[in-house]
Amino acid sequence: MQETTFPVEILIHDDASTDGTREIIQEYEKKIPSLIIPIFQDENQFSRGIDPFYSFLIPNSQGKYIAVCEGDDYWVDSLKLQKQVNLFEQYPDTVICGARAKTWNEQKEEFTGINPAEDKNIACLTPREFFYLADWVKNCTRMIPRSLISQVPKEYMMDYRHAHYIMAKNPQGTFRCLEEITAVYREHAGGVFSGASSFQVQEEYFESTKLIARVYEDERAIIMRENAVQTATGLMAVRALPLSRRIYYFAQSIILTLGNFSFLGIKRMFGRWLVSASPDQHPIIKTFRQRIYRLVKKVKE
Repeated sequence: MQETTFPVEILIHDDASTDGTREIIQEYEKKIPSLIIPIFQDENQFSRGIDPFYSFLIPNSQGKYIAVCEGDDYWVDSLKLQKQVNLFEQYPDTVICGARAKTWNEQKEEFTGINPAEDKNIACLTPREFFYLADWVKNCTRMIPRSLISQVPKEYMMDYRHAHYIMAKNPQGTFRCLEEITAVYREHAGGVFSGASSFQVQEEYFESTKLIARVYEDERAIIMRENAVQTATGLMAVRALPLSRRIYYFAQSIILTLGNFSFLGIKRMFGRWLVSASPDQHPIIKTFRQRIYRLVKKVKE
């Protein structure tokens, strides 16, 4: 239960569930109709390629801020919403607010990690620092102003895509996080991402990196295209994929590679080549230099 000094609305989207979820939601709606706003479906919309968050939840929301908690996750801090709203009000430059989350693995029946890690400084990140944060902030911890999330195009709505879109479109904004753990993210076979096969996850990652590259105009776009090309290369070798899909990834890798033939792209490629050519990276070069050094030393003696 969340404790707040401001009114809240709870929008619940039931995507034609068959396990009695609808009846439970209806019971709560009768008890607290001013709080519970159900959206029922007679046919599963997600299986039809319709994003419920984009198509149903955001259009029906009225609050100043939106916080998401998907059906398989849950919040563990009763002051989560209050703390995040306080942070938004205290720092008007905040465009997204997150927090730490523990991951529960259903198969192992244990907690397997905390994201972001507790040794990471996540209090306040600029858009650039946010991009390079190699420890993702879970969706179940985020809060975003409705005015910003409602501007995100449909194709960017999924998981971390919308976060990149919002940060890229608000370069003066900040990504702030609570230091404490406020939620539990559950990994299980029935999850949209955790239950997917490895190559399905890679396919999703490819599409995400390709899309995210479009919202940046600096080296971040180049990095995303490089990640997309690397992922496409791996997918081309997956025999379980139809030939048409492998041809698609081959063509996309060429297009994305050509997209990096800019001044920044060539500069980055040249810089990486210099690093890879350094003695520390190549033992042969290092050994050759050591022999030259010993030879010069002997001559001097």
